[in-house]
Amino acid sequence: MDWSIEGWWFLVNVVVAALGPWIANIVLWRVEHIGDPTAEWRQWDAYRDGQMGFVAVGWSAAALYDIATHPKLWPNPNPGWAQMGLIIAIVGGALFAAAGARKPVTGHVPAAVAGQSKWARFKQRFFFYQAFSLTLFFSLLSLFLMLAVHFNVALSEAKPVR
Repeated sequence: MDWSIEGWWFLVNVVVAALGPWIANIVLWRVEHIGDPTAEWRQWDAYRDGQMGFVAVGWSAAALYDIATHPKLWPNPNPGWAQMGLIIAIVGGALFAAAGARKPVTGHVPAAVAGQSKWARFKQRFFFYQAFSLTLFFSLLSLFLMLAVHFNVALSEAKPVR
């Protein structure tokens, strides 16, 4: 396996995809800033309404394509653990991304109550940013499965080093 090629594959398929919403947010902010110099930079707006769900869909689709185009690696025609996990990531990521788009986050997280436990504060933030939280979960699931599938394919196609 050629690690320089794998590094580029990771950069193009993982890093660019994950940072895509953030980069687009910068571009839109700069365009808005031209007309309104007081426009605020809100770096997390690109993710807080569940946009990572679309990243999960892309990563999962890429991994399913790898599985479909390498049938010798996946002889069982029934969906295995990887295929089922990827399908769950596609459906969950798409549904929660769409839900976040239909009902975006408004306002701010309520302030912490004195004596509130860290777990209670975590739950409060989780449910306030529900679309983000769930699409982040589906993105991490699809990322893990995509990497597992890709390295399975890459290792099987690697030529032995002499």
